[in-house]
Amino acid sequence: MMKHTSCIARIIVLILCMFTPGLALSADETQPPGNKTVIPVSSLDLNQMSLTFIPGVPMKRPLRIQGQNFADGIWMCAHGFLHIQLDGHGSKFTAKVGIDDSIPLHMTDMKQAAVVFYVQGDGRDLWKSPVMTPDSPPLPVSVDISGINKLVLLALPINRNYAANIADWAEAQLETDGYQPKAVSPEREAGEILTPAPPQAPRINAPRIYGARPGHPFQFLLPVSGERPMQYKAKGLPKGLALDAATGVISGTAPKAGAYKVKIIAKNSLGKDSNTLRVVIGDTISLTPPMGFNDWYSYGMEVNEDDMLNCARAMIDSGMSQYGYSYIGIDDAWMVKPGQDYEVLADDSHYADPKTFKEMMNTTYKLVPGEAEPGHGKPRDEQGRINSNPKFPDMKAMTDQIHAMGLKAGIYSSPGPITCAGFVGSYLYEDQDAQRFAEWGFDLLKYDWCYYGWRWAPELPSSDQMKEPFIRMNEALKKQPRDILFNLCQYGLGDIWEWGEPVGGHSWRTGNDIGAVITGNSYYSNMVSVALSENGLDKWAGPGHWNDPDYLLIGKRFNVSPNEAYSYMSFWSLLCAPLIYSGRMDQLDEFTLNVLCNSEVLEVNQDPLGQQAKVIKREDYRCVLAKDMEDGSTAVGLFNIGEFETTVRINWKDLGFKGPMKVRDLWRQQDLGVFEHEFEKTVPRHGVFLLRLSPASSSDKKE
Repeated sequence: MMKHTSCIARIIVLILCMFTPGLALSADETQPPGNKTVIPVSSLDLNQMSLTFIPGVPMKRPLRIQGQNFADGIWMCAHGFLHIQLDGHGSKFTAKVGIDDSIPLHMTDMKQAAVVFYVQGDGRDLWKSPVMTPDSPPLPVSVDISGINKLVLLALPINRNYAANIADWAEAQLETDGYQPKAVSPEREAGEILTPAPPQAPRINAPRIYGARPGHPFQFLLPVSGERPMQYKAKGLPKGLALDAATGVISGTAPKAGAYKVKIIAKNSLGKDSNTLRVVIGDTISLTPPMGFNDWYSYGMEVNEDDMLNCARAMIDSGMSQYGYSYIGIDDAWMVKPGQDYEVLADDSHYADPKTFKEMMNTTYKLVPGEAEPGHGKPRDEQGRINSNPKFPDMKAMTDQIHAMGLKAGIYSSPGPITCAGFVGSYLYEDQDAQRFAEWGFDLLKYDWCYYGWRWAPELPSSDQMKEPFIRMNEALKKQPRDILFNLCQYGLGDIWEWGEPVGGHSWRTGNDIGAVITGNSYYSNMVSVALSENGLDKWAGPGHWNDPDYLLIGKRFNVSPNEAYSYMSFWSLLCAPLIYSGRMDQLDEFTLNVLCNSEVLEVNQDPLGQQAKVIKREDYRCVLAKDMEDGSTAVGLFNIGEFETTVRINWKDLGFKGPMKVRDLWRQQDLGVFEHEFEKTVPRHGVFLLRLSPASSSDKKE
């Protein structure tokens, strides 16, 4: 009788819902108790999952762990995460986790993979795996998720070879009471501007050291912020150099080898500032990491001359140049795109082997889609000198205009016959192209590995074979009568950091493109994986030679949250990475400029000591990085790479300190006080606190 009455009551409620606006059944009312539903995680919207490094591999696919096949599941490159909304209706999560061995990766060593898996709920760890390697068998997971509102599947890398860390959640399933869970994007915090507005009185910013080679053209724009107009003076400039008092540009011909201390004075109507610039003339250039802009992630193959000039003007007008940003770099697609009738004019059979470079890319570029673009003309002139396409009608005139603003110009090529985008590369034409770049007036060359690897495909070349094209281009660049920074874009293949400097590199890419893959909900996963993979590479970085983890991808064009933007810039500054922004220069907003142009954060990146940070402490998703500064202070980053707010703590003993330390918050530009033994902070999801620590004096202790 009671059952019958209950059914009648539910029917009445259903009728009322049909005719009464605003009245709805709760999830508990729509499903009878105990109505268990099993839902594969692969059936959820996996576009909400964090980014993957492996293009073209579906996130939902059959998986294989230690030779065992699984028909269903999801995979993610660690660092990877997926947020699932359950609203308290789940009962159990099950899966088998491990390292995938079914995705072919010729660019990495799968044996180095190491991942820790986490199942988290409402801000706490529900389950954690041991370190999983390719030798680990599939590990069963069974987690009680009763009452959990938001479930998170998280995979964090342990080793530095992040591209190998392919984390499988095989047969991942959710048990609910009939409720349909949803994969959701993490909640996005407000874009709080942490840095105080800069003073309008003059402030001389980093870099405060600059290198050039004797007898070469010299140009350096003094990085001074403050209200314009500004007047500049310099005392102690060596012979051959002069300062433009109105623009702050030091130019001329670099003097003989030596170190010169130049006193710089900047003055406006509100005050003045002075500091010492060290001008070092010798064989070593790029004494601090280069700062500037590259068009690839914002313009791609549509870039033209007007775009580059507008970006240069924006660098001046936005004030970025007042903080040390100076390079305006053109990436791929400025050359002619060859068709199948393009002939290689040079002949070097020894260099062209093996098998004459795969029969010259399968008989002249059958691998390249499409013919030469109409109206583009010949890729090279009769002397073999590379030509620009009609979108860049006068390269020399363009670089002259960039130089007239006090900035520098960068260009792109590849050691292969064609570039990544299928335009003509420098293969067999290194001397002609280096000469052309110098004549046009370029100050930096990005040299991209693309298609050179086809000589050995599908195998990887040896270390000596990898070095060969960079040695050839470096020799060609050294013959030119101007300084050209040499950026080796080789994606970390062959442990390039170990030999990048000897082959002439001033910086070299240590991993894959951060923005290579469009799917997913954030570039943060790629960024943090690349940043942590730099740990242990510090001994190969320093003045004149830098590890390059890729460009800065923050701002309106990129799906990076405010916390992630602060973390991004903090990682790059601690790592002494080149600070090359690749967002839209015509869409710079107040928040993005706040992140890019914090003078105290940039001092960490541009510190003359040039020491790359190390990971001092790593506890799950809590990371502490630290680097020594030239003045005896230490820059420290407290990072939370996890999915929920957490406390990050650093003990002075971990840093080798004794006694109390004075702590300064660099993003907020404020002193936090003196701390005796340790410092801790509650750090939000994907957030950071960037600090500068100095031994406390007796007067500091009294405050």
